[in-house]
Amino acid sequence: MTAPLQPLLSPRSIAVIGASDNIHKIGGRPIHYMKTHGYAGTLYPVNPQRDTIQGLRAYPTLDALPDVPELAIIIVAGEAAVQAVHDCARLGVAAAS
Repeated sequence: MTAPLQPLLSPRSIAVIGASDNIHKIGGRPIHYMKTHGYAGTLYPVNPQRDTIQGLRAYPTLDALPDVPELAIIIVAGEAAVQAVHDCARLGVAAAS
């Protein structure tokens, strides 16, 4: 049985929706920090305008990911954020922030 907070506190995979190549922007910081501090899980940058982000393959949408991530970090504004939450729920993402 999985502990209820495991997907938030120790996820095996993370999608960063609104990921950026620029580590000084809010969309670039999570990936940079996780890579810098040794996150051992799988990172999925999601950005429809990029093929790679910070050396990782980028995906245009959550639906394009090869697996359902345990955690999604949502870094988009307004209606795009609402849609991202709906997409996470539809796909079965365990946690989102």
